[in-house]
Amino acid sequence: IAYCLDRNEFVRQYTGGYGAVAHSFYGLAQWEYQDSIDWINENLNTYEMNVESAIELLEADGWTLGEDGQPYSGEGVRYKEVDGELRPLIIEWAASEDNPVADLLATMLPANMEAAGMQLNTTTMDFTTLQNAIMHTGDKIYNMYNLATGIPVQNNLWYFYSKDPAWMQGGYN
Repeated sequence: IAYCLDRNEFVRQYTGGYGAVAHSFYGLAQWEYQDSIDWINENLNTYEMNVESAIELLEADGWTLGEDGQPYSGEGVRYKEVDGELRPLIIEWAASEDNPVADLLATMLPANMEAAGMQLNTTTMDFTTLQNAIMHTGDKIYNMYNLATGIPVQNNLWYFYSKDPAWMQGGYN
C-alpha cells in the first residue's frame, strides 16, 4: 500500500506546500532525527510511489491468481490460496469521518491500489466507532486504519518502554 501513495504529493496537498515528509517517528527538527538523518537517508526505504514495486512485492508474497484460480491477468483483484481457500486481496479500511487526511487518502490511494490488483473498501465512521473497530469489538474486522499522533518537542522514550501499568494501558507501551 505504501508504494501506491505519493507521500510527497500527499504532504504538499495536505499542508498547502508548508510541510515535509519525515521518514521516521520523529519530527524534522528533533535532535533524534537531526542526529540520524544521514543514516536514515542511506538505510531507510522511503517507499517512493511505484506501483510496479507494489506489484513485485504482491507477486513475491503469492498474490498471483485471478478469481478463477488461474494466473492473474492484470485486471481486477488479485487472489492467493490460503489454507486451501482462494482469498481476494481486499483491504477493509476503517476511516474516521470529517477527517481531511482520510479524505485525501481516499482520493489518492484507490486508483494505484487497483492498478496493483488490490481492492480498497472504505467504511467511514465516527471516532468512537473507529476506536472500537481497532479493538475488534464490532462485527466487522478491518485491516487498515489511519490515525495520527502529535510529535512532541521533547521525546521521552519512557512512555514507550515503561513497565508502569498506567502507561501500558494507554497504548504507549
